[in-house]
Amino acid sequence: MIDQVLARNFRGLSAADIHLDPCLTLVLGPNGSGKSSLCGAIEYALTGACEWTDGAGRGASVLIAHGSAGASVSVGGAQLGTIERQITAKGSSVAFDSRTGKEAEAAIGAALPGSALLPAMLRSDGFLRLSGKEQQDLLFGLSGGETDAEWFRERLSDEEVEVLRPSLVTLLKGSALADSLYKDVYDKRTGAGRLVKELQAATAGSGDLQTPDLAPLETELAKARTKLSSVTEKIGGAVAAGKAHQLAHGRWQQADAEVKRIQQAIADMGDGPPDATEDLAGLQATADARKGEYADAIQAAAEVNAVRQTLQDQLEKFVALGDKCVLGGVVCPMDKAARGKIIKQTQASIDKLEAQIAQQYEAATAAEQAYNEACDAVDAARRQEQAVAQHATRVAQLSEQLAQAQERRDTAQAEYQQTGAANTDGLEADKALLDRRITELETELSAGRLAVNQAQQAQQVAEDLAKARAEYATLDALVKKLSPDGLPAQAMRETIGAVMDAINEVLSGFTEFKLVAEPGKDFELLVQYGDSPLYPVRCLSESERLRVGVAIQVAFATLTGFGFVVVDAADRLDNVNRPRLLGMLLDSGVQALVLATPANGRVPQAEGLTVYTLAGGTASAVVEEAAA
Repeated sequence: MIDQVLARNFRGLSAADIHLDPCLTLVLGPNGSGKSSLCGAIEYALTGACEWTDGAGRGASVLIAHGSAGASVSVGGAQLGTIERQITAKGSSVAFDSRTGKEAEAAIGAALPGSALLPAMLRSDGFLRLSGKEQQDLLFGLSGGETDAEWFRERLSDEEVEVLRPSLVTLLKGSALADSLYKDVYDKRTGAGRLVKELQAATAGSGDLQTPDLAPLETELAKARTKLSSVTEKIGGAVAAGKAHQLAHGRWQQADAEVKRIQQAIADMGDGPPDATEDLAGLQATADARKGEYADAIQAAAEVNAVRQTLQDQLEKFVALGDKCVLGGVVCPMDKAARGKIIKQTQASIDKLEAQIAQQYEAATAAEQAYNEACDAVDAARRQEQAVAQHATRVAQLSEQLAQAQERRDTAQAEYQQTGAANTDGLEADKALLDRRITELETELSAGRLAVNQAQQAQQVAEDLAKARAEYATLDALVKKLSPDGLPAQAMRETIGAVMDAINEVLSGFTEFKLVAEPGKDFELLVQYGDSPLYPVRCLSESERLRVGVAIQVAFATLTGFGFVVVDAADRLDNVNRPRLLGMLLDSGVQALVLATPANGRVPQAEGLTVYTLAGGTASAVVEEAAA
């Protein structure tokens, strides 16, 4: 997997070049020799962060050895390629084979396990130092985390699926989906609980409301309204008759006044204006003659103006030629004085024509004025002719209107004499009694309907409260089902079993420990030693935690296919457990780098084992003869 690790000026490592064995590489060194720095260098190379930086790799300048301008670390392998990171006081850079920067980081992320999982394989306590929630999520993700929305649908009732329908339309999986569903239903339950309290408060003051019988009141009210309608109709008839009498009298008076008005209008019309028909023809002939005179004057002025314009154009062309001839390029035979004389004579002719044009336009103006005056006389004669016709028409109209008005007057007088005045005294008294009774009945009915409405509202609130309580109960049960100890825990048990089996298989090779994971809200790894009761991993000793941590590393390396682990502080094991650990690593099929302090000055030796020593920040290979 990884062939070589190179570190320069990385914390306590001045020059550490280590060629890793395909199986097991052991690096021995006393405390402070740089073993933990080597472990951190590998983690920084693969992830861009380590325990001395934050999770994003910021603060990497602390990794530079004191007195050095920068540090570098690279990890390479035939299958992996070479990852190299450079660190300076100003920042860091990364290269992965031919790629650099963000492109290199993306390629590294695609080639290696996830950023949360990889540190758990490069530190013996990398997994155990995580919180319970982080451990649970990591195990779940490693196992595939295939609990998608369909998995939850299969374990929920139709009613529960309907409640969570919007949240189940998602691509989320695993703990992220479980957390989303739990939050959704928890919020819904909170809202349902609030509604139950509001409805309970609404029913507190309603008491035992009775629904009154409104039918007798409605029957009496209908009868009273029928009687009132009959009396009102009779009053209306009497009033209508009285109004008809008054209207007929008014129409008679109005028609009589109209007759007198029209008679006066006819008298005021008089004989009308005199007839002007005979004068109109003579006036029109005069106007036509003046129009011809005006047109002749305009035509004469236009003809003189055309002559003037022609002279003007010729003069401008002659002036523009200067001393050139019209033949083009030939010098004019006339001298300047002769040309000036011609120009002066021509301009004088133009001025004379312009004066003639002005006189002709003045004559045209006078002719136009005479024409306009003749037209005005024609118009006046025509208006007088129209006035004569209008007078005759108006007299005829008024005569016709007079005849119609006299007819209306006679008709209205006859109607007035046939009708009488209204008498509604008795009917009005009956109507007043009925109005008062109807008002009383409407008041009683309004109060009764209000009581009915309040009773119906109280019943509706009671029904809504029962429905809200049932909905709250459903949501409360669903909250419990989706709580960390419910379906999410079931999902964990169904998915992380293979991971726990892999870890326990590794543990069984060199310890009597067995790990148990019980998913839930307060997730915690438990350990069983032989037939002893279960107890938390946090209660193990340092050496026991180391063995458990290494087993988890090896299991993760096997499951991810990235078969490489770093075991730090292996010297915590005694002389019995240290060989057992090395033997397990040799048999695991995982490439391992083990960092430890020498025990009793002896260097282990086995097939598939390469040994290095660290001293003064430099790594040296231990040859086989020295190991013997």
